[in-house]
Amino acid sequence: EDLHWIDTTSGALLGRLIAQLPPSPLRVLATSRPEYQAPWRERANVTPLSLARLADSEAAQLMQTRLAVPELPPALAQLLVARAEGNALFAEELATYLIKQGVIKVSTAGIEYEAGAVAAALPTSVQSLFTARVDQLAPADRSVLQAAAVLGRQFDPEILAALVGTVADVRARLQAMSAMDLVHASTGTGEYMFKHALVRDALYTSLVRESRALLHLAAAREIERRNEGRLNEVAEQLAHHFALTDQADAAVKFLTLAGAKSLGVYALDEAEKHLEQARVLAEANLTLIKSELMVQLIMRLSELLNVRAEPRRLKELIDRHQILLDTAGDSPDVVIALSHYVFAASMMRVYRDALRASDKASDIARRITNHESSMQCVRKERVRLCPRASY
Repeated sequence: EDLHWIDTTSGALLGRLIAQLPPSPLRVLATSRPEYQAPWRERANVTPLSLARLADSEAAQLMQTRLAVPELPPALAQLLVARAEGNALFAEELATYLIKQGVIKVSTAGIEYEAGAVAAALPTSVQSLFTARVDQLAPADRSVLQAAAVLGRQFDPEILAALVGTVADVRARLQAMSAMDLVHASTGTGEYMFKHALVRDALYTSLVRESRALLHLAAAREIERRNEGRLNEVAEQLAHHFALTDQADAAVKFLTLAGAKSLGVYALDEAEKHLEQARVLAEANLTLIKSELMVQLIMRLSELLNVRAEPRRLKELIDRHQILLDTAGDSPDVVIALSHYVFAASMMRVYRDALRASDKASDIARRITNHESSMQCVRKERVRLCPRASY
């Protein structure tokens, strides 16, 4: 569902799975918005199914079912169908919204309404409909759902409770919100999910920036506390939340960790997204970032650019941060970053720079360890990449 929001690692896995069909006895059904173009859409074993907008009769039937009435008055049906414009979600939500507003009343006698009042109350879009529903929530309920929106479309009530109150109180409010068809419990997980991403978006954008940042920070601290000793498993969540606060050092730390995780499974696009975000944030806040953290970020970025065979970008990265690497002390991360630099400079035939970096890396490695075999490997690599005769 919602393939347009898939992350690159999951997308790569799905693409690999589809490439194996057949002979695998498996059928994959995926939904996405029209603008999303899957990279495997042209494969012979893929059949695209374009879903057209609802016909007027279908939209009317959907709203009639939603209102639980045997028949919709023709004039009312015409008003609602014209506004829904074939959008199934909008058609369904319009019926609920108008009942909640008291504009439409359903009784055993049928539907009571006034055409003028209905026309005036109709939202202009599904987004404005959800925004209006959010505005009508009681302040306490709205605060709970706004905090939940910060956690994402799917969220853990226990983490939410750490942001806004006790677990019992939060669960009670979520059950009430479930009855209002805003959220629902996810089967078997103990978590809750917003009925639609647009509900979550309406709540999230209703928060002022300062409140939003404080909630992201509270969420990050709680996730960090609950996962002490296994932060690698939640690096992406922590990176996301810290990046939306003023905690630049923590954001760079977890963005770098998330990038390293992606790099470790060869999800290069995902790795670059995390590491580039960390670099931009770190370079904008250099005085707030610990030098060892900055060195680690540069090392991971150089590793990524080496794997992607982008020597020019790699060399520019190291040259830009040369002073930091020179003053960082003896660190394995510096040795690794310089070794990637040697590769980049050699590929660009800038052999003097390659030799200089190779010598520097060798000196640091020698001080870190006296293991002769490892030093021999460094020397052999230096000779292979930077033969003195070539300059």
